[in-house]
Amino acid sequence: MRRFIIAVFTALVLVVADPGVSRAQGTPWNDHALPYSFLFGNEIDTHQQSQMVGKGDLQGFFYIHFTNETIDRIPVAVHGQDTVGWLLIGTPINATLLSTNPITWCVDPGQIPKSPGFTHFHWVGPQTEADLAVGETYEGFLLKLTARTIFYFRHEENGNPVLVNPGIDYASHQNIKVGCP
Repeated sequence: MRRFIIAVFTALVLVVADPGVSRAQGTPWNDHALPYSFLFGNEIDTHQQSQMVGKGDLQGFFYIHFTNETIDRIPVAVHGQDTVGWLLIGTPINATLLSTNPITWCVDPGQIPKSPGFTHFHWVGPQTEADLAVGETYEGFLLKLTARTIFYFRHEENGNPVLVNPGIDYASHQNIKVGCP
């Protein structure tokens, strides 16, 4: 038992002392200053900071603001710039808009990375959601969101909150269908 306690204590000390671990938790909002200077060119830029890596992939953060509301003592959050809610990874793809209410995209299954969790498509360009045309294909990124902590997320002002647990988030931003007719 003593060895187990020493091992756990040592692991905790290493995690707290490792600066790489704190970087993995996110970076404060810096208004897209380097190195997180990638811009989608639309409203998502008000709550994301990311950088291009590798062969055109994205790596960065989705930011949130905690409201004063709680549900079952779990805080409720909305998009904002206060703290990192999710780590994000993105891969460039094209997707076809299927509907606007709710916004839903058709994704070719061959474009989805083998790593699980890529559930959110976001287009690149100056269009707002209102400017997008159903049936048109847009360039953008398929995103994988990994939540840092537990919270309820409310996407729209009066929308239903979605429980977000730490780890890969399959529910809060899911907006794709695969292999559509």
